[in-house]
Amino acid sequence: MSVLAAFGFVFIIASFQAVSGPAYAIYGIRPDFIILSIVTIGILLPPPAIYASAFFAGALLDALSPGVAGPHMTGFLLSALLMVRGRRMGIGATAKGKALLVSAGILAASAAPQTARWILEGPELDSALVIAATFAYTTLFAYPFFRVLGPAICWAAPRRNDYGIIRGRASWPGLG
Repeated sequence: MSVLAAFGFVFIIASFQAVSGPAYAIYGIRPDFIILSIVTIGILLPPPAIYASAFFAGALLDALSPGVAGPHMTGFLLSALLMVRGRRMGIGATAKGKALLVSAGILAASAAPQTARWILEGPELDSALVIAATFAYTTLFAYPFFRVLGPAICWAAPRRNDYGIIRGRASWPGLG
């Protein structure tokens, strides 16, 4: 259920970014709301939903953006990996840890496509500026985004304590 909720959440946010993204542009730099959806999912949902939503968002952006396929998916999967590893190590247990994980996820997801463009198309002087500006502008929206949409994600994908056969372990006696 959490994977379907994550897909729906990413799709809604991608639609929002396509429609209202230009309204938030400052000097050509826009906040990346899809990255925010991935890091919000990374804080709230279990690892399968994080990886699946990162794959879905990366495939969606790579299919819709011009150029080489793969940089967005690489960035989102790297961001998801950082979020899952950080949560597994216990970094995301406190508010400061969550802020650190969100910052690392945003930085990884915004740096990977720019780095791929730099490698494939040649070095440009403004690549670092674009990465830093996108990171800073997206980070400004992280806390309001989490506070507004976090409860909606938790409502759409309630936590389960039982493990069924679909999650990898038999739930009936004798087969566990």
